[in-house]
Amino acid sequence: MAAPANLHQLVIEMGNWDKDKRFMAASDLTQEIINCSTHQSLDQSTATKVCQAFLTQLEDQSIDVQGNAVKCLAKIVGRFGEQQITDVMGRLASLVLDAKAEVRDIYATCLKGLIFELHDSCSTIVCQAVIPKMLQGITQTVSNNPATDTAIKEECTDVLHDLLKRFGENKMWFNEQEPVSHALLNLLSSAYRPSVRKRAIACIGVLSAVMSDRQLHGLIRVLLQNVRNANTKSNKQMYIQCVGTVGRNVGFRIGSHLSEIAPLFLSICGEDREGEEDTAMDGGDAEAEHEVVENCLTAIESFVIKCTHQMVPYLDQLIKKSLALAEYDPNYYAGGDDDDEMLDGEEADEYDDEGLAESDDDDTSWKVRRAALKVLSALIRSHPDRLEKFYTALTAPLVSRLKEREENVRLDVFNTVGELVKAAVVHQDTPTGPLDFESSGAERSTSGAMAQQERNKAALPRQRPAAAIFIKEFERANAVPLMLRHLRNSSLKTRQGALQLFKTIAQNLPTELEPWLPKMLPELVKGLQGSHSSIRLDALVLLFLQAEHYQDASVFQGMAPTLYPIFLKLLDDSYYKIAAQSLRVCGAYVYALRPDRTEPLDTPMEQYLHPLWDALQAKLTQADIDQEVKECALYCFGHMLAVVGDVPAFAKSIDAALMPFVDRLKNEVTRKTALASLKTVCASPLSINLDPALVPAIAHLSSLLNNQSRSFRQICLDVLVALVRKYGPKVDASILNRLLEDCTPYVKDTDLHIADLCMQLITTTLATVPATAPVVAKTCMASVLTLCRSPILQGHTLVSILDFFGHVVDHPQHFPHKQVFTELSDVSPSCQATTSSHTARQILSTLAKCLAQFVVKSPAKTQTDAIKGWLKQLTSASGKEVGGASNMVKVREIELAVLALGETGRLVDLSKHKGALEAFLGLFHSPHEEIRSASAIGLGYATCGAMSTFLKVLVGQIHSSDRSTRSANGAQNTHKTHYLLLTSLREVVAQHHAGTPAPPPAAAAAGGAGEMNGVKSIEQPTLTEHLKPHVNKVLPILVEYASSEEESDRTVVAECLGQILLLDPVAVSPTLAPLFDTDDAKSRTTAVSALRFAAAKQCDIKTLEGLQPQLMRALTDSELMVRKAALQTLNVVCVTRSSTSLLSDVQMQQNLVEQLFKDTQVDQKLIREVDLGPFKHKVDDGLPVRKAAYTALASLLNVYPDTVASGRLMDFIHVGLADHEDVQVLCCQILTTLAHINPTAVIQKLEKIVDPLDKALAKALKQLSSGQEVERVSDALRLYTRTLQTVHDIPEARQCQPFQDFLHKISRNQQFQAFGDFYSAAQV
Repeated sequence: MAAPANLHQLVIEMGNWDKDKRFMAASDLTQEIINCSTHQSLDQSTATKVCQAFLTQLEDQSIDVQGNAVKCLAKIVGRFGEQQITDVMGRLASLVLDAKAEVRDIYATCLKGLIFELHDSCSTIVCQAVIPKMLQGITQTVSNNPATDTAIKEECTDVLHDLLKRFGENKMWFNEQEPVSHALLNLLSSAYRPSVRKRAIACIGVLSAVMSDRQLHGLIRVLLQNVRNANTKSNKQMYIQCVGTVGRNVGFRIGSHLSEIAPLFLSICGEDREGEEDTAMDGGDAEAEHEVVENCLTAIESFVIKCTHQMVPYLDQLIKKSLALAEYDPNYYAGGDDDDEMLDGEEADEYDDEGLAESDDDDTSWKVRRAALKVLSALIRSHPDRLEKFYTALTAPLVSRLKEREENVRLDVFNTVGELVKAAVVHQDTPTGPLDFESSGAERSTSGAMAQQERNKAALPRQRPAAAIFIKEFERANAVPLMLRHLRNSSLKTRQGALQLFKTIAQNLPTELEPWLPKMLPELVKGLQGSHSSIRLDALVLLFLQAEHYQDASVFQGMAPTLYPIFLKLLDDSYYKIAAQSLRVCGAYVYALRPDRTEPLDTPMEQYLHPLWDALQAKLTQADIDQEVKECALYCFGHMLAVVGDVPAFAKSIDAALMPFVDRLKNEVTRKTALASLKTVCASPLSINLDPALVPAIAHLSSLLNNQSRSFRQICLDVLVALVRKYGPKVDASILNRLLEDCTPYVKDTDLHIADLCMQLITTTLATVPATAPVVAKTCMASVLTLCRSPILQGHTLVSILDFFGHVVDHPQHFPHKQVFTELSDVSPSCQATTSSHTARQILSTLAKCLAQFVVKSPAKTQTDAIKGWLKQLTSASGKEVGGASNMVKVREIELAVLALGETGRLVDLSKHKGALEAFLGLFHSPHEEIRSASAIGLGYATCGAMSTFLKVLVGQIHSSDRSTRSANGAQNTHKTHYLLLTSLREVVAQHHAGTPAPPPAAAAAGGAGEMNGVKSIEQPTLTEHLKPHVNKVLPILVEYASSEEESDRTVVAECLGQILLLDPVAVSPTLAPLFDTDDAKSRTTAVSALRFAAAKQCDIKTLEGLQPQLMRALTDSELMVRKAALQTLNVVCVTRSSTSLLSDVQMQQNLVEQLFKDTQVDQKLIREVDLGPFKHKVDDGLPVRKAAYTALASLLNVYPDTVASGRLMDFIHVGLADHEDVQVLCCQILTTLAHINPTAVIQKLEKIVDPLDKALAKALKQLSSGQEVERVSDALRLYTRTLQTVHDIPEARQCQPFQDFLHKISRNQQFQAFGDFYSAAQV
């Protein structure tokens, strides 16, 4: 387009004699171009004139004009065409070489600015225009003046560094890598000043990140040779620093060279100095020697972090040398006992004239000690699997270094000891802050969960097994007294460092610090009353952590008279974080003042808390305070109420604070924290008067249920359940009726967790306020009945619905028994044509549970009539065709009747009802498979309630059917009967371990209805006592059927064996063990599966240990079915908490990983071709085993990360990503977990999995394009996106060029863009 006239005028003005006009013209022209080029481009002639005008201003006599030109040019060049950009970049590069010395830095600055402003698409033209010029400036003599040449090389190196950092991955200039590398290495010679050499090192580091492996190998060889041949300490130090910079930039890629680098650097750090006089670095050039060793240790630190496993062979030597160097202090002379050398107060950093140290003004040995400590910290962080060794070798020496005289090094000692402390516990990713409501919001709002929520002290951090060694060594080294002395140090930094270390101990090992708190009190008080806000804040955090995990309340009660006046003063501190933390401390501390809330509060404690209530009331009413202070005031108020809310002396203060609390509850900003506090109060066992706040709080929360946020609706429902449960009788029924109307719309299966909370709220309201029954019947009942017929109903939601039907019985005038029974017996929804048999079975099972719960709680006549009616239905259908083969409604009715009768039999004894057992057995011969299966399950349920009678008959039936099977030579009908009887036995044992749902707390009043109704209510039977006499009869039958041809038979037998193993291991173990060694593969499979079922039910570890060798042998069995069962058992053993110690041996874990690797290999012999007529289909018989192996591997990784999370897993992932889609999904999960636990292991072999990842994604995208299995493929692509995101978040992943190229390629695929949007950020 033609340029506007004002652009030409502004270009002219840029050459005006007035510098102000030149300045303003440049700024105006820049803005005009920005506005103009958003719609259309400038023509080439105008663009050339504009660029020339700005280049001219770069040589302007005014510094302000030059600086403005630099800024403006960076903004506009990116908006021009490629030709103009090439001209500008080339011109600036030439000016860096040819311009006057006074303006050369301006051109270089402008060039670097343009490099970072230009888009990625300009990388090629930038490299073509700039790299040759910069290489020329580095290699050639441009001027006759050596000083000028050096300045040019310095600027060119600086520009090249920024260019390689921005566009180094562009392959266009890769042919120039060798010349650039040689040129930069030449700049490391001693002929150049240190500033040039420093820039060259930084540039070599960036260059190494984009080098090929061959070129990187050559570069490292040259650098190591120069290290060996360096003739001066400064030269050696420079080359060592360069190796370290390369190592930090290339990351894991330097691992293959560590066999040469590590021994060299360790030798430079000094030979074994044990027994010597620390004179290795005490020569005339001690400072240079210190620099050399410091750089060696700094490089080794990066190697330890980035190449963890490659450094393992050198760990022992590295620990020994690092400890020796951490003590290296040639100017320190020990004058006696170490403990006597530690001075207090202002003398802690001073030494007398005769004393302990020479003048250290020129002493640089502290650099060596500091670098050695950082190496030890890196070792502790990167090798959690060697903590036992580290704790034994490092704890005492590091504690002894607390006497370090140099402050900077002393702070590093604190940090290193802190790393030892942090490594002693397993750190969770989930937040555990005092205001984290959501961490408990997901808990089920039952009385048990409320008790857990109400706990008066936080759970202690989970310690690693090696923590005991550290605690023992830490105490033996007398560490805490040494640390206490540093709290009295005159240096602020030292006090801060010591306090930070104490805070780390309080956070990770609070029980070890608690006994020392009284001795720490004077220094803590001094810190809390001091003028340094950071010290005050750290002291408050330390006290909060200790109070949150208190063990001995008397310790905190003894400190309360001193601390509480200080806390009250700090509540009004001008720094909001201190005021907020003071409130947190008060909220946590109050639990220790009244550890037993059944006892009255001591009178002295009342005196400390009285002023706190007044302060809390003020904080709750103030509007002009920080948000964090408001939230912490609510937190403190909730915990104070929960602990001392029943104390009469505080009643007036509490009443005055309740309405301001309600105002905070209504405030959108603070209501979430207020809800958390309200739930804390409801969870308290105390009787706390909340009458002024109850109605407004419930009414407001009811109105908030329509909030669009699901998480907030969940929080509101959770708190409402707690409020109604505790204070429901005090609330007017009209308020609760409106609440029921508001929550009913969410009683649906689209969100079962919300539905569960709504059902709890409805049931709790009905139980505590009977006047709400009409509204429940009119508004809620229809939704509940609809939810009962959901095929996905399960878990806590189902329990809540059963609880509901147990309560509606108490209101027959609103819930007529006959009507409720009829509505629950309606099976028509399960008979629709679109309803599958599995879905129908789920619906009928739910309805049967609801009917049983309703009937058991009903009056005697209703209960008896229901049982008789069911028995009549069962008797009439025994062995007959029900209503014709097409009449599915009648079949479903019989199926529901038998299941409901069985569920009822779990809760009452059916042996008193004539014909009950015969009715179940008679249905075994029904022509309908659904009825036969239901009768087997129902008989198992009924046996649980009549153990003394039904169990004996059931075992006898199994025994007699076994004899008839042998006599009839395995007749089909007899076999079916036998299978059904075994299924019943399985249900008996399974129901015992699952436990019969206990009556809900609110139903206690109805608990005795069974006796009144004339039906014998039963207590939880002791199955072991009932079953033991029959075990010897049952076991031979189970063993015989362990080799059945039918897999369903073997599964039932395995489950029975596993369940009985829990009940009578003495009898079952000798029977089960021989099955592992039999020649029949089916029997071995059954035995291994039995072990899996036993482990899943929390089998005693001693029982499992007796069968451990058999399980290990099964993992190497030659039969696929046995190995598959063994792998599944291994997975269950890993994920079951009671049995994880079975695999605790490290060597066993390593052997398991290697065995699993064999099972993940594709065996072509197991792939067979099936002829299906029109086409042929390949069947992989080894796939189930491979899937089981990867599943077991994922479980091993989660349970034993210290041993399993290694680079070896990347070999599994490489193989699995080329396998079946199901295996690829498992590999993505393993890769994600490994990236979180040990990112270094992922980075070291990341390049290896790029190709299989690429192929797997390409295949999935192709399937998506063709419309094949769209839902499954979409789920897989979402999983790939999350996996790639996790790997991409590892900083070193950006140094893996193949992976970055893969991301760049996949980001261009429009289909994949719909599943992830992080790639645009990845390319910046």
